[in-house]
Amino acid sequence: MLLVSLATANAKCTWGSVKIEQMGSNSYYLWLLKGDVFKDTCVKYDYNLIDLSNGKESPYLEKRGTQPYIYFRNKGKYRFNLKLTNKCTGCDTMIYTDVLTYDYFTQCQFSYQLGSTYDPKCKDSVSGEMTRLVPKTNWCYKYQMDLYLGDNKLNSLSDSQWVYGTDSMIREWISRNGQRLYSKLDSTDDARFINHKFTKPGRYMLVCWWMNWCFNIDTIVYRRFTIDPCVTLKTEALTTITQEPKVIAVYDLLGRPVKHIRKEEIMILLYDDGSTKKIIQE
Repeated sequence: MLLVSLATANAKCTWGSVKIEQMGSNSYYLWLLKGDVFKDTCVKYDYNLIDLSNGKESPYLEKRGTQPYIYFRNKGKYRFNLKLTNKCTGCDTMIYTDVLTYDYFTQCQFSYQLGSTYDPKCKDSVSGEMTRLVPKTNWCYKYQMDLYLGDNKLNSLSDSQWVYGTDSMIREWISRNGQRLYSKLDSTDDARFINHKFTKPGRYMLVCWWMNWCFNIDTIVYRRFTIDPCVTLKTEALTTITQEPKVIAVYDLLGRPVKHIRKEEIMILLYDDGSTKKIIQE
């Protein structure tokens, strides 16, 4: 009977269903604690975040049930610890997961150029590249670019709000009122490049994502473009109309100005473009 009781107790002390999913975007991190044990009234749990550089507990971790959350204020290496205790059986365990350094994506950049396909005064196209110094064989990385066109509400923002407004403010406008014109997601180099021709004027936002799917973290870079109205002009080839120069003076062969051309006399015509022509009046 004793052996059966011990086996039963040990079976209740298995924690194999517990999972910690970690997600990060820029300096924001979220953990999702999953498993049947969190529905068990006998199980109590607690967690903390330790700064591995000094062994101290971070005071910024927000304890929100099974979805703890933090905004990292300092870069470094951290460890998320989850402690589980079954008060009915008296068993407990500690499960942890490490947080990659905060500056994991510091080398991510998006470089671009605005150009024109037909008029140097206008900006009607963009070409750009997402870059980061990572091995091309690292299949954990995926890249995504989304281009949005703002609606009338976004275009009604003052120039100061558009230029100096926070990314979160502009992102909120885009998510509510924007029209997605372009989207590409891939792990290949293709997804790191964009070549796009704008079809109408307005304010645009390009959202560049770098994602490491192995660690479920990402970072985002935003770029705002203001495309002027001349992109709406038609780009068909214009027909060149050649106009004849106008006669502005008449001279005789001695260079004297004359008012009338006499019959069978050679005259010199001076045109408004500076050219001359000898004629014989018949």
